[in-house]
Amino acid sequence: MEEKEFFDQIASNTKEYRRLLKLQLEERWKLVSVDLSKTAEYEVVFGLLSRQCSFVNEMSYSPYTWNELFLPVIMRCMVENYINLSYILLNPEVRAKSFIKYGLGRETKMLEFARNKEPKTQIDRDFIEYNENWINQQSFTFLNEINVGGWKETKEFTDVRKTSIDANEKNYYDIFYDVCSSATHSTWNYIAKKNLKICDNPLHKDHRIPLIIEPEIEISMFLILTRILNDSFEKIDNHYKFAITTNSSFDYINNSFS
Repeated sequence: MEEKEFFDQIASNTKEYRRLLKLQLEERWKLVSVDLSKTAEYEVVFGLLSRQCSFVNEMSYSPYTWNELFLPVIMRCMVENYINLSYILLNPEVRAKSFIKYGLGRETKMLEFARNKEPKTQIDRDFIEYNENWINQQSFTFLNEINVGGWKETKEFTDVRKTSIDANEKNYYDIFYDVCSSATHSTWNYIAKKNLKICDNPLHKDHRIPLIIEPEIEISMFLILTRILNDSFEKIDNHYKFAITTNSSFDYINNSFS
């Protein structure tokens, strides 16, 4: 296949994938029963789902990023979102509110940091005003608890591994998380393989030198993202007992690239 034909095919397949993806998200939102007592639950659950969709939607435009140098960073975010979603859905009424409360506390802390810098420009003042108004729409800043721990029920910091166990998703963590974390945090075992190479000079005792590689496009890496997103859809479908009629974007893109 010629290069132009290759990229034209990717563009065509991903365009249809994005169309189906948006239909899937819209259908699920329409299926949610209107219950104003559960707005926190719906906002958090579908906010996380929308975040998953946004990741894959944006990456679908950029096939040059479909490689093990870049996509594991996005993958790690999506895996953590999936685990958090699974954890929240086990007790959504309580845990969604804790998730929101923790986020508002973090935003309040950042607002106070911005104020303490004595803003001098109008841009700084507008930033502070906007964020303060955004917080106050949900909870007045002076009422927000700034929690340096975590938002889980223990109020202590709970790492992703512990959350995956509590969410009955330890296998999911084992498959993805550690590998993705090495790429995200650029640990030695990752950069030594991907960003260094052995010097060609035999007198230099096999020391490593920096390397910028241009990896080939790996469609399979992108398909992993679509799988994580599809698992997120299924997690919500199983919880809310949704009967979905929209064609699966996951099935479409996997069949297209097979």
